[in-house]
Amino acid sequence: MASRQAQRASRKAQRASRKAQMASRQAQRASNEGYLNILRNLENNYLDNLPLADHRNVFYQHDGEPPHKGYLVNNFLEAMFYDQGFANNGPFKWSPRSPDLTVLDYFIWGTIKNIVYQNPLTTLDDCKRRK
Repeated sequence: MASRQAQRASRKAQRASRKAQMASRQAQRASNEGYLNILRNLENNYLDNLPLADHRNVFYQHDGEPPHKGYLVNNFLEAMFYDQGFANNGPFKWSPRSPDLTVLDYFIWGTIKNIVYQNPLTTLDDCKRRK
């Protein structure tokens, strides 16, 4: 009797684990699609208006967030930037832990955060005035 209960509990845990994995994959897919939409807007609103000579001088680098690593995102970046993309699976490899090569992770976001939080907000009106 105890072993049947243990088997049932084990099966229940396995089902819960599979459901959690599926939910995680769905969330990741949604994040990848959201990032892909951002890239499409970048292409439509900026890159399509660049002369070809200028486009050849554009390099793209993104940070190591999971949505940036999806198959669809990598294919899109490869098509958009040819051999000018800095990404995990791109033509230019770089160390994800190098402060010199991952400026987004080591400098930009910290600097922006320091500027945004320089004067703390205490009321909703403060927030509206900050725009």
